[in-house]
Amino acid sequence: MLALHSAKDLPAPQQVRELADALQAGEIPPDHLESEDLLTAVQCLGPRQNIDVRERILNGKKLTKLLRENLAIYLWEVTHPEWMKMFWETRKLARTTAIGELRLSHLRLGQRKIRGRVLNVFD
Repeated sequence: MLALHSAKDLPAPQQVRELADALQAGEIPPDHLESEDLLTAVQCLGPRQNIDVRERILNGKKLTKLLRENLAIYLWEVTHPEWMKMFWETRKLARTTAIGELRLSHLRLGQRKIRGRVLNVFD
Protein backbone atom coordinates (compact mmCIF):
# COMPACT_ATOMS: atom_id res chain seq x y z
CA MET A 1 0.00 0.00 0.00
CA LEU A 2 2.85 2.39 0.77
CA ALA A 3 4.10 2.05 -2.80
CA LEU A 4 0.80 3.57 -3.91
CA HIS A 5 1.48 6.63 -1.75
CA SER A 6 5.03 7.58 -2.62
CA ALA A 7 6.11 11.21 -2.27
CA LYS A 8 5.86 11.86 -6.00
CA ASP A 9 2.21 10.78 -5.96
CA LEU A 10 1.19 13.01 -3.06
CA PRO A 11 0.17 16.62 -3.14
CA ALA A 12 2.23 18.90 -0.90
CA PRO A 13 1.81 17.65 2.67
CA GLN A 14 0.18 20.92 3.74
CA GLN A 15 -1.23 19.61 7.03
CA VAL A 16 2.19 18.33 8.04
CA ARG A 17 3.75 21.67 7.03
CA GLU A 18 1.19 23.48 9.23
CA LEU A 19 2.26 21.30 12.18
CA ALA A 20 5.90 22.12 11.48
CA ASP A 21 5.11 25.83 11.22
CA ALA A 22 3.37 25.76 14.60
CA LEU A 23 6.34 23.96 16.13
CA GLN A 24 8.80 26.44 14.65
CA ALA A 25 7.60 28.93 17.24
CA GLY A 26 10.17 27.48 19.62
CA GLU A 27 10.25 23.69 19.51
CA ILE A 28 11.96 22.96 16.20
CA PRO A 29 14.58 24.99 14.33
CA PRO A 30 13.13 27.74 12.15
CA ASP A 31 14.84 26.30 9.08
CA HIS A 32 12.73 25.85 6.01
CA LEU A 33 11.72 22.19 5.97
CA GLU A 34 11.37 20.61 2.54
CA SER A 35 8.44 18.36 1.70
CA GLU A 36 10.78 15.38 1.92
CA ASP A 37 11.70 16.31 5.52
CA LEU A 38 8.01 16.45 6.36
CA LEU A 39 7.38 13.06 4.79
CA THR A 40 10.32 11.63 6.76
CA ALA A 41 8.40 12.42 9.93
CA VAL A 42 5.37 10.66 8.43
CA GLN A 43 7.50 7.57 7.78
CA CYS A 44 8.49 7.46 11.45
CA LEU A 45 4.85 6.77 12.34
CA GLY A 46 5.06 3.19 11.18
CA PRO A 47 3.17 1.50 8.33
CA ARG A 48 -0.45 1.85 9.51
CA GLN A 49 -0.34 5.49 10.57
CA ASN A 50 1.93 6.31 7.61
CA ILE A 51 -0.69 4.98 5.20
CA ASP A 52 -3.47 6.73 7.14
CA VAL A 53 -1.70 10.11 6.93
CA ARG A 54 -0.91 9.70 3.24
CA GLU A 55 -4.47 8.64 2.39
CA ARG A 56 -5.88 11.57 4.36
CA ILE A 57 -3.56 13.94 2.48
CA LEU A 58 -4.59 12.42 -0.85
CA ASN A 59 -8.30 12.61 -0.01
CA GLY A 60 -8.16 16.08 1.52
CA LYS A 61 -9.24 14.84 4.97
CA LYS A 62 -8.03 16.36 8.23
CA LEU A 63 -5.53 14.45 10.35
CA THR A 64 -6.84 13.01 13.61
CA LYS A 65 -5.62 14.42 16.92
CA LEU A 66 -3.54 11.28 17.53
CA LEU A 67 -1.87 11.58 14.12
CA ARG A 68 -1.15 15.29 14.65
CA GLU A 69 0.37 14.60 18.08
CA ASN A 70 2.50 11.69 16.88
CA LEU A 71 3.65 13.69 13.86
CA ALA A 72 4.57 16.63 16.06
CA ILE A 73 6.77 14.40 18.20
CA TYR A 74 8.46 12.90 15.14
CA LEU A 75 8.95 16.31 13.56
CA TRP A 76 10.81 17.30 16.73
CA GLU A 77 12.89 14.12 16.57
CA VAL A 78 13.71 14.54 12.86
CA THR A 79 14.90 18.10 13.48
CA HIS A 80 17.04 17.17 16.52
CA PRO A 81 19.25 14.33 15.24
CA GLU A 82 22.06 15.03 17.75
CA TRP A 83 19.74 14.64 20.73
CA MET A 84 18.21 11.48 19.27
CA LYS A 85 21.66 10.01 18.57
CA MET A 86 22.68 10.66 22.17
CA PHE A 87 19.42 9.10 23.41
CA TRP A 88 19.89 5.90 21.40
CA GLU A 89 23.57 5.60 22.31
CA THR A 90 22.72 6.05 25.98
CA ARG A 91 19.94 3.51 25.70
CA LYS A 92 22.41 1.00 24.29
CA LEU A 93 24.89 1.78 27.08
CA ALA A 94 22.16 1.38 29.70
CA ARG A 95 21.87 -2.30 28.82
CA THR A 96 25.33 -2.96 30.22
CA THR A 97 26.22 -0.31 32.81
CA ALA A 98 24.64 1.35 35.82
CA ILE A 99 25.92 4.78 34.78
CA GLY A 100 24.26 4.27 31.40
CA GLU A 101 20.99 3.46 33.14
CA LEU A 102 21.26 6.63 35.24
CA ARG A 103 21.97 8.73 32.16
CA LEU A 104 19.07 7.12 30.33
CA SER A 105 16.77 7.86 33.25
CA HIS A 106 17.78 11.52 33.05
CA LEU A 107 17.27 11.59 29.27
CA ARG A 108 13.84 9.97 29.56
CA LEU A 109 12.79 12.68 32.00
CA GLY A 110 13.98 15.25 29.46
CA GLN A 111 12.14 13.40 26.70
CA ARG A 112 8.86 13.57 28.66
CA LYS A 113 9.34 17.31 29.17
CA ILE A 114 10.08 17.82 25.47
CA ARG A 115 7.03 15.82 24.43
CA GLY A 116 4.88 17.80 26.85
CA ARG A 117 6.09 21.10 25.37
CA VAL A 118 5.56 19.83 21.83
CA LEU A 119 2.01 18.70 22.60
CA ASN A 120 1.23 21.98 24.39
CA VAL A 121 1.76 23.80 21.09
CA PHE A 122 -1.65 22.46 20.01
CA ASP A 123 -3.61 23.31 23.15
